[in-house]
Amino acid sequence: MLSDRDEHIGEAAYADRQVHWALLRSDLDIRFPPSDICPLLRFGRWDDQPHQHLPASRLAASHWKGMLIADEVGLGKTISALHVLRRLHVLGERGGVLIVVPGGLRSKWMQELYHRTDLQGVEADTGAKLRQALQTIEAGEPLVVVTSHGILRQSSLVSELLENGMPEMMLSIVDEAHHVRNPNSRLHDAVQMLTLNSRNMLFLTATPINLRNEDLWVQLSLLAPDRWPDFSAFERTMRPMRQLNTALDALSQQQPDLEEARAALQILALTPGFAGDPRLTQAIELVADALAWSGEEGVTRTRREVASLLRQIRPLNDLMVRTRRRDVDLTLARRDAVTLDVGMTDAEWRLYEAARRWTLRLVRMRNPDSGRIDWALVMPERMASSCLPAYAIHVQQQVRDAARRALDFGAEGDDEPDELNLREGDRRLFTRLGVFDELLEAAEELGDVDSKYDALRVWLLDELERDPEGGILLFSHFRGTLAHLHRRLSAEGVRCEVLSGETPMAGRDAMRRRFAEGDIQVLLSSEVGSEGLDQQHCHRLVNYDLPWNPMRIEQ
Repeated sequence: MLSDRDEHIGEAAYADRQVHWALLRSDLDIRFPPSDICPLLRFGRWDDQPHQHLPASRLAASHWKGMLIADEVGLGKTISALHVLRRLHVLGERGGVLIVVPGGLRSKWMQELYHRTDLQGVEADTGAKLRQALQTIEAGEPLVVVTSHGILRQSSLVSELLENGMPEMMLSIVDEAHHVRNPNSRLHDAVQMLTLNSRNMLFLTATPINLRNEDLWVQLSLLAPDRWPDFSAFERTMRPMRQLNTALDALSQQQPDLEEARAALQILALTPGFAGDPRLTQAIELVADALAWSGEEGVTRTRREVASLLRQIRPLNDLMVRTRRRDVDLTLARRDAVTLDVGMTDAEWRLYEAARRWTLRLVRMRNPDSGRIDWALVMPERMASSCLPAYAIHVQQQVRDAARRALDFGAEGDDEPDELNLREGDRRLFTRLGVFDELLEAAEELGDVDSKYDALRVWLLDELERDPEGGILLFSHFRGTLAHLHRRLSAEGVRCEVLSGETPMAGRDAMRRRFAEGDIQVLLSSEVGSEGLDQQHCHRLVNYDLPWNPMRIEQ
């Protein structure tokens, strides 16, 4: 018979064993997550959101060493990446970290590292500094290095690393990873070398697909080189996604289309690899349960439950995470879209139609025997749709330059071709290209007409007068358009600046700071200003020319 003292010791020993078992279980769950529900490790200065822990959980459970984080814009991909980094540190991992970002985002990442995780990063803004940082990592110091796409893809650096090798990285992160989608680019080669020398790899992009599924295949093949021997194998893996997306889209409607969703899921249930999956079976039962979809609260609850089940069986779960705004319970900014209708004059229509015919001519010259379209050849029409006056200047300048080269026989001094000969050269050039002089005449006759700017001007000046706080951020794909708008808006007394690829790196942060402080009323930005930069003070955004890829609007 046990004494009270022995019984007390026995209870204490049992409680101690329970504590140790709980710690062991937590450690195992962190190292080898049994599901997408990864234990929440709070060690950074941010408000934890469940979806931001998903990449760490998937990466830990994956057979591959890489993960593509493709969350929609504004859902915190940077926080997800930092969570992965700090989780590796918590588990005792040691080694160098290389973060590769567009040049304009280096300072942002340096600030995020310091303010969010107390990590002091090393900014490698030249090839020499990156070489030095890699040598320091190879010597055993676990630096966190932030560099840019442009530096990593330098031909001399890539050749040197290929010849001499590079140190093994604990973790490598590539932000705006859609830039590696071209397998013939030096950036792709550099990132491929990086993946082969990294124990863990993260790609971050809100737009993993530009115009075709091959873009996604190229990126995922860098993370899992041996998974798909060719694109056909990747397409076979992706086929079930059509039924999954059909079901998700049907259920996400304001009034869920249960019949369409159930039909798609039943087809999926007959697909090899999905037949008999208990998660799919449960999803089909929920869709068929009419009571579960009764009332607004029931619809919301069941929709999320079914969506959660379907996301768990996606074929790319071990390589990719994509969270959409509508999938999370967050209070996000409401988007109020405003469309400005533009009525074009006859002169504007003439130039635009001439640009379209010139584009068609270029496409037929490049691919005379097929209907295949090379998107680079559509540039004339895109430029014309962006800004007709800027395109007119471009056309005239290009023709003058071409004619001058055609008539330049090496004369020096005053023996320059006169204007009459230049015009004759213009005609000969266009006749040879099969466009005659229609495009040039339309460009010359346009004059100062700009109906698109007139519509923007009325709206923009009214907005600045009604609400001067926050400024206006305007995007265009073309530097000529931005220069034209800068000239016209400055003449109206609007304080505006142009942020483009030609803006020196040192001046970009200062320009964004001045915009945030109100010194700049309108920031005219090219694509370089749209990637990953937080302009949370600004609540008005103008897409002066809509991207041909709708995903660019989200970006």
